[in-house]
Amino acid sequence: MRAAWCDIDGDALEANARALIRVGEVPILAMVKADAYGHGVSGVVERLSRTEGVWGMGVALVNEAQELRELGFPGRILILGGVLPDEAEEAAATGAIVAISDLGTARALGEAGQSAGRPVPVHLKVDVGMHRLGVPLAEAEEAARMLSGHEGLRLEGVLTHLGAAHEGDEASRRRTRAEIERFGGLAERLRSEHGELVTHAYNSSALLELGVSPFDLSRPGLALYGIRPAAWLPDRVPLEPVLSLRARLAVVKEAVGDALVGYSQTPVAPGTRLGILPVGYGDGIPQDLGFEGGYVLFPSGRAPIIGVVSMDSCAVDLSGLPDVGTGEEALILGRGPAGEIPVEELARRTGRSTYELFVGLSRRLPRCFL
Repeated sequence: MRAAWCDIDGDALEANARALIRVGEVPILAMVKADAYGHGVSGVVERLSRTEGVWGMGVALVNEAQELRELGFPGRILILGGVLPDEAEEAAATGAIVAISDLGTARALGEAGQSAGRPVPVHLKVDVGMHRLGVPLAEAEEAARMLSGHEGLRLEGVLTHLGAAHEGDEASRRRTRAEIERFGGLAERLRSEHGELVTHAYNSSALLELGVSPFDLSRPGLALYGIRPAAWLPDRVPLEPVLSLRARLAVVKEAVGDALVGYSQTPVAPGTRLGILPVGYGDGIPQDLGFEGGYVLFPSGRAPIIGVVSMDSCAVDLSGLPDVGTGEEALILGRGPAGEIPVEELARRTGRSTYELFVGLSRRLPRCFL
């Protein structure tokens, strides 16, 4: 066990999932890509797989689907990222559902399904305005016919992604409503031709802003881990942060003379009590946090971070905390007995997004599931 680690609150994770299921009134496809947004995919999937109303797990990459199978997860996996034709056999071998954005990939998947004697389940992804992944709206009905007519494929669903649901201005809200309307019309047309299809479009922001989903599933990501994607979104759902980052002091020393701390050579006054925490930017701590008013919390108070954060360590000023010594635990992010440092605060200080901060937490930090 390292002297720096992330605590993961499994009860909060499950409570968030249940709250999002209630507000959308539909099951959820839990987004666990990027190591479950930095929360540790193994423990997250283990807990969510036992939560009623979780339809399956959403990943971006083929190798993320492979990892879930290697972890022993037997349920539904949907690969939402852009799968290339040369990844088709690997994707088919996972037994995962594949979101189709490109018909060349669909044909390669179909050939893999025919070779294996087992059709590959697919969801057609449609671009209704984001201009990222997805078949253009005007081509979607013909693409669905191609998918449903291929012996190596099984068309099971249709989805889209809402590109502006996290934005609070009226123009973005109108765009989101228009995208939902376009997608809803397409879904009805496809169902009339192909029978029952699983439909999904709502992400975390859409769920928190709009509530009840008109589709069969929703796809929460960041909200699942207790964070609203944007500050303006209403407190429609009681969300609890799931992750906290902690470290124990490795060294406590006193600055002698005109001391210069760290690679930034930050000057401190003689006699300053310095604490060294064994965690740094190699673990995902923003390197400039000390220059942006960053601090850590001990039960007896806060300690400012001094200067630049190193790859494996950072220095804090313990001058105001005379009783804090080696081995004492500091809170760097999240909640704990010492108080709270919200990830939103770190994002504001460093000009990063909450998404970046979470997924930037290195896997060398152990995830301890509570």
